[in-house]
Amino acid sequence: MSEVISEQDAAARKEQDVATIREQRLREGREEFGKQWLYIGIFESGDAVAAFLNTPNAQGAGEAMTTVRDDGTVALFIYN
Repeated sequence: MSEVISEQDAAARKEQDVATIREQRLREGREEFGKQWLYIGIFESGDAVAAFLNTPNAQGAGEAMTTVRDDGTVALFIYN
């Protein structure tokens, strides 16, 4: 199971996570496929997701999708 991201850690994780995803896509030769839904992680709450999304560069409308899990945590996907 992946680490649950807290509201306090969300902003600091954004730059790291998005850069890591882009690097991985480039290594795998998948950057040419354009934008796609990317799984970001599990957050402890909706507030933690909001902190992540509102950290510069903030996502625009329709560029994020969440789902609340049975344990109350929130899974985040971004269109990037």
